[in-house]
Order: sequence, then structure tokens, then C-alpha cells
Amino acid sequence: MNPENPEHLNRLQLAVDWSRRKMEPFRTARLDLLRQYVGNRYGEGGSDKKVIVNLIAMASLIYQRALVPRNPACMISTRHARLKPTAYDMEQWSNNRFEQMHFDDTLRRIVLEALMGGGGFCKVGLAKSHTVQWEGHYHDVHEPFVDGISLDDMVLDMAAKRLDQVAYIGNRYRMPLEAARNDPGFDAKVRAELQAETRSQYNEAGDDRTHTLTADDAPEELEDMVELWEFYLPRDQLVVTLPADAKGNGIGSTLLRQAKWEGPECGPYPMLGFIDVPDQVLPAGPMQHLVDLHELANNLFRKLEDQARRQKDLLGYAGSAEDDARRVKEAMDGEIIRMDNPERTKQFTTGGINQQNFMFFVQAKQLFEYMGGNIGAIGGLGAQAETLGQDRLIEANASKQVQEMQHRVINFTRQVMRSVVWYWWNDPVMVYEVERSIPGTDIRFSSQITPEMRESSFVDLNFDIDPYSMQVQTPSSRLQSLMSLMQQLLMPAAGQMQQQGMQIAWEPLVRKIAHYMAMPDLEEIIQFQSAPMGEPQAEAPKREDSMPKPAVTSRNYTRTNQSGGAPDQDQQMMQMLMAQGNGSGNGQGGMA
Repeated sequence: MNPENPEHLNRLQLAVDWSRRKMEPFRTARLDLLRQYVGNRYGEGGSDKKVIVNLIAMASLIYQRALVPRNPACMISTRHARLKPTAYDMEQWSNNRFEQMHFDDTLRRIVLEALMGGGGFCKVGLAKSHTVQWEGHYHDVHEPFVDGISLDDMVLDMAAKRLDQVAYIGNRYRMPLEAARNDPGFDAKVRAELQAETRSQYNEAGDDRTHTLTADDAPEELEDMVELWEFYLPRDQLVVTLPADAKGNGIGSTLLRQAKWEGPECGPYPMLGFIDVPDQVLPAGPMQHLVDLHELANNLFRKLEDQARRQKDLLGYAGSAEDDARRVKEAMDGEIIRMDNPERTKQFTTGGINQQNFMFFVQAKQLFEYMGGNIGAIGGLGAQAETLGQDRLIEANASKQVQEMQHRVINFTRQVMRSVVWYWWNDPVMVYEVERSIPGTDIRFSSQITPEMRESSFVDLNFDIDPYSMQVQTPSSRLQSLMSLMQQLLMPAAGQMQQQGMQIAWEPLVRKIAHYMAMPDLEEIIQFQSAPMGEPQAEAPKREDSMPKPAVTSRNYTRTNQSGGAPDQDQQMMQMLMAQGNGSGNGQGGMA
């Protein structure tokens, strides 16, 4: 394709317009899901009905916490001995930079987009000037960036069956008008004719944009802005920038910039998807399968709320018991009153929660958690069984339901981080500095990674993501790992370690255990005293009459099957109490 050819540019414009129309149902479904996600008390464009039991938000937050608990760490290695020190330094420097970029925050937003359906997209590129690359994010010169992209502003070749088959993929973004007119990378004639554009409330197909959740009118912006479209053409390895049309929705017909793609092979637009659809380029999302159960549960709960509001306790009396009824009405709780005809007064209950509707709600909620892969166990929402062993078994099985999602997130993260490191590695100017330490000492020194040290091809590096860096590590889990290491490796091998001049440093070990257990008093209970220099530590005397322990021991376990259902016990108790107090509305018996 030659973007300078008006005919070719017109075909790109028609193809993009067609794909944007085909993506309209995905954008609409996503916005409807987001309205359920934020509920009816968020901004002006949230849900139009009460979202009392927000199962969508609960599930989304649990998935986000399970899939991106903290900042991921990369591992860089190489088969070439001469590159090993450089690869190690690059790994340390890259992980520090990813933390400074708050990459985990960006990754969580992308995961949320993928959960809602239609895929989670981001843009990975290199900032070549002080311009706004996307939605108000400024990036330093010659620094790679990773920005999440809303499905509202995304377009890709909907005629393709897979992402690696698309003929074009791109996004819409806004930048200050002054910066666009002064950007030397843009065509001078075209950029001079750019005009300020107010952010539209609608996409070109007429569907609402996501920012209408908080405002349903045109925003007042601090400076004049312009909307641009940027496209990556994989087959031609080109990047094309076009201004939006006069309405600020579709693409215009003038070429603002074209450039040869100089970046990683995967291109600038990685996509995260959780549910593949055969012969379709856009994936489905877990929330798309759960939203109907979420709406059903909330419809039922709103109905139960109305029934509870209509519930009344009334006191009926026969004509001759009017005084008794008045005294009952005026009496305080626990007060003793006189009743001349107690049998001629009776309390009646009308309305109240319908038991079948309540049971239907409970079933819908349980089915939501089941279809979501046992969300309650994944999120640690209370005990799931009667015993600790059963609870851990359920938690382990629930985690397996998320393993496929974790695998996809790790692959996506690997691709994004590899692209960012590609820019760092191939930068011809930048010099990176890292701190290194000499093992066994407190000596630290600075090491530089110069462009000359990075002259080797990027493909000579083996790039991977440490899976454990994307798992939750609480102090208790760290303590458990430390104790397992002590029991299974260090203590059994203490003799061999001593023969090789190694020993366990007990003081820092106890301090570390006290830190993980949040028990500073432990350091006061145990007194640390330094042994005199040159004096060997005394070994514990061996008892000659002590019997050696057998190398193999046997244990007998008795397993008792017990019925589970801990999560149902509270609900069953509630139903019993409600059944006892839920009258038919006519009372029992009659009044004489």
C-alpha cells in the first residue's frame, strides 16, 4: 500500500469505517457492562437501576487481584558467555524501570478491559518528542511507553480471523492542537490546517463513548485539542497518521504522516483476550457470560426489597375490644397492660419477602459464583467448607479455574515487556546504570550498560517472565516458604554445609521470622550474643544410649467423610428464621 496514493488512502478509509461499524455491538455491550460495574451512584451515566448486589464488580476485582497481584518481573538470559553480565545488568535495570513506570497499574486496567469482552489493548512505542501520545499521558523523550487503549478508540481489521492476520490496526488519540501544529514529524501543510475539536459524546456509529459515564455533555478543556488516528500496517511495515474527519469520529482523507515501522516484530498493539471465538479476531470476556446472572440476581433482590417495604404488622380487634387495642397500641415494649378481651384482638402480618423469590435469588448468586470458577474461594470470601483441609482443597481446585487466565496474562505481559526492553536494548545513545553487589559482602558498586555493550542482536537474549512475580506473596506465605526451605533442605544438609565452611546465620533468621510473623517481641525473648572471636562453638554432646531414629516412618490416617456446605449454613438459617416469621397474611384462627 502507498498512503500517498489517494486511491489507496480512500480504500484504507473505507475499510476502517467498515470495521468500526462491525465493532459497534462490542462497544455497546462493553459500556452496558461498565454501567453495571460502577452501579447507579457513579456520575451521570451509571446504571439506571439500583445495583444492590454488585456481582460484576466483585468478580472483576477478584480476578484483577488474582491475575495481577503485583508488579511483574522479567528474566533476561543468554547462551553467549560474553553477554551474560550485560544480560544480568539489563534484567536488574529493566525491573527497576518497570516499577517506576507502575506497569502493574496499567496491566490491571488492560485486564479489566479484557474481562469485559472485546479484548484488552495497549500501545507500546517510543516517545520521540514531548507530545501527548494518548489520552493526556506525557512521555519523556527516547523513553518507551505502555498505554492502555479503550475499545472506544480502537480499530482493527474485522475481516481477519486472527490478530496476526490483520491488514491494519490502530487507535484514535487526542493531543494539544499547538503541539500537533509544531510537530516536525507531521506534514507541514496538513498540520497547519488542523482545527480544534471538542470531544464528541458519540462514536461514528452513534453509540455513546465511555466518558459519558461521568458527563453527558461536551467537556470544557483547558487547551484546544485535536483528534488523530494512527494505524499500523503489518504487511507493509508502515505507520500512518491521519486527522479525524470534520465530525471528530471517522478518519479524514489527508495524510499527516507516514513512516517505516522501526520496532519489535509483534508491532505496537498487543491484545489480551480470555475466551477465543473460532474464526473471529475479537475475543469474548468472562463478564459477558456472567452479566445475565448478575442482572437476574439484582432484579430478584430489588423485588425482594419492594416486598420487604410492603410488609406490615397490623393489630385487628372486634368491636367490643377497642379499648384493649388502644392500650396495646399505646403501651411501651415490656409494659404490663390490662386486657378485658384478649381473645378478641389479634396481630396480622401482610406482605413480606416471598420465600420462592428469595430461594431463586440465592440460586442465581450461587450459580454466578459457580460459572465464575468458584469466585468465593478465589477471593477468599469466607470459609467454603467445614474443615481447614477441605477449605484448602477447594481453594486449590478454584485456583485451577484461573490458571488458563493467568497463563494468558503472563504471555501478554511477556510480549509487552519484551517490546519495551527491545527499545531499551536498541537505543543507540542511552547509557543505563545499575547497582551490583559482591556476594557474601556488603560491597556495592555501579555498573554501566553502554550502547557498545548492546551491539549484539536482541534475538541473542532469552526473555521470560518470572511466573512467581505475578502471584500474591503475603508475609505468611513467605514464612511458610522459609520454614519449608529450613525443614526440607538446610537442616538435613547442615552437616554437609559445615564441611564446606557454611553455616546457618541464626540471628538474621530469627529476625526475619519475627518480621514475617509481625512479632517484634520475639527479638526481646531471644537474646543475641556474639561468640568470642577465635572460640569455636561447642557441639552438643552425643548420647551413646540414644537410639537412632528410623530413616522411614509410617503413619496411619483415618479419613472421615463429612458433608460440606459451609457457605449454605447462614443462608439456611436465614431461610428458617424467615419462614417462622413469614405469615400468610390472614393470621391463624379467627376472632370470636
